[in-house]
Amino acid sequence: MLTIEGKALALKTLEAMKKLFDDPCRWGRGEEAITSSGERVPPTANNATCFCIVGGLKNVCNEDPVALDVTAWALFLVMDSEVKASPERGRPPLYSTERALQLLMEWNDGMADYDGVLSLIDDAIAETKQGDLF
Repeated sequence: MLTIEGKALALKTLEAMKKLFDDPCRWGRGEEAITSSGERVPPTANNATCFCIVGGLKNVCNEDPVALDVTAWALFLVMDSEVKASPERGRPPLYSTERALQLLMEWNDGMADYDGVLSLIDDAIAETKQGDLF
């Protein structure tokens, strides 16, 4: 079970991601973050201008491991229909936050489009507010 503070942190982070990706030019594939000239940079770099979903998450978390953890799980649980359908509604036993981030990255780079990313963030916000995820 996630604490009230953890849910609030996840919501704050998801709202920041929604704002970050408000411009379609801020989302991309293949790298966590790039500059306007296409150079690969860390997601927290001041000159990063375009992010995949994981890079955007790392950017708005700004090195906060708790925010990264709870928000990665909120996004992953919404994205992964098998986990979402599980009666236990918790972390899969063999998955770590790093694995959740890897699967989010694979989804971003393979099946997602810009509208899908925004929809995932919106769904994670709604389900976190309703208390359906944790």
